[in-house]
Amino acid sequence: MVDTTPAGFWTSPAERGGRARLLWLTIARLVLAGVCVAAALGADLVGAGLGGGVQAGFYWTAGLGVVLALLGAIGQGRIGNSDRFSMVQLATDVAIVTSLVHFSGGRDSLFSFLYALVPVYGAILAGGRGALTAATLSALAYAGILLANNAGWIGTPESTVESVSIPVLAAIWGVHVGALFLVGALASVLSGDLNRTGAALDQSKTDLRRLRDLHQRTVESVMSGLLTTDSDEKVTSFNPEAERIIAARASEVIGSDLEAVIPGVRKLVRRASEREAPPGSRRARLRIEN
Repeated sequence: MVDTTPAGFWTSPAERGGRARLLWLTIARLVLAGVCVAAALGADLVGAGLGGGVQAGFYWTAGLGVVLALLGAIGQGRIGNSDRFSMVQLATDVAIVTSLVHFSGGRDSLFSFLYALVPVYGAILAGGRGALTAATLSALAYAGILLANNAGWIGTPESTVESVSIPVLAAIWGVHVGALFLVGALASVLSGDLNRTGAALDQSKTDLRRLRDLHQRTVESVMSGLLTTDSDEKVTSFNPEAERIIAARASEVIGSDLEAVIPGVRKLVRRASEREAPPGSRRARLRIEN
């Protein structure tokens, strides 16, 4: 039988996956910005808040993250290359986290843990490649913050950081970077399993739809009248030949009681089922008037 399903009738798994990844990106970025604001507010409540000079920069950066996330959500339908768009967004998020770390104390920032979130949703968006890219960008950005802050090139009056030796600085960076790549690797493995499971589920759904359509076309093509019922004897399908024989449309019959469609059939079926014959050979005849 030739598959006459119109092209584009089903959205391909790849297209649905791209849209889902962009949706995950928007949600993750909003969560990231929300975590930043909530953490800053919590620090203020316990008396360990930021100084007035850097607080504005911190909140402006968090606000920018929210705005970019919303712009990304609005522009999702106009994105031609979702993978490239995701990578650009990952780089933007690394820059936002770096700005937050800078404004909240650089090496001593309470928010350096936010770097670990970027590889997580990088893995969700683009698998192992996304996690590796996000972890690498985060490691380089954090190295730049440490070096610039340690050398006094950047800093704020409220967050003065004492210089340390290069080995100590390398040790601090190494611990953070090791955690970044470990989180990225774990997220990549979990994301890979999730993607494979999703792909298998999509394939199963596609196969079931095609099998359903094949069954429907086969039933419609049968030259004999054919109807089916559920366990309550409600009509569940009614092919064109059955419409001709009964002189009723399928839309009028489906959901109706079988006895109402074919009077006398319930007694006949019960009598046939009581006969001592193999189930496959039970037959009965009933004269009907349409």
